[in-house]
Amino acid sequence: AEFLVPELGQAGPLLRNTHRQQNFFVLLAPDVPAVLLEIGFLTNKEDARRLKSERGQKKSAAAVKRAIDAYFDRQDLLIATN
Repeated sequence: AEFLVPELGQAGPLLRNTHRQQNFFVLLAPDVPAVLLEIGFLTNKEDARRLKSERGQKKSAAAVKRAIDAYFDRQDLLIATN
């Protein structure tokens, strides 16, 4: 999430309280990183328009990819220094 929020902020508008933690059961393996990502709300006309557009989808997907790449780049660096 710490990598996703800044990247998604470049792709579109964000809510003010973007990074929240809850006890959601997303994965069966606790050693695998996970985030629950909401890119927009279909009930919000601007969000719905952005989510339906190819440009909006590509910007959001590219932001998620950059964040995932940055996360694993940091993991590789941590492993290399240990």
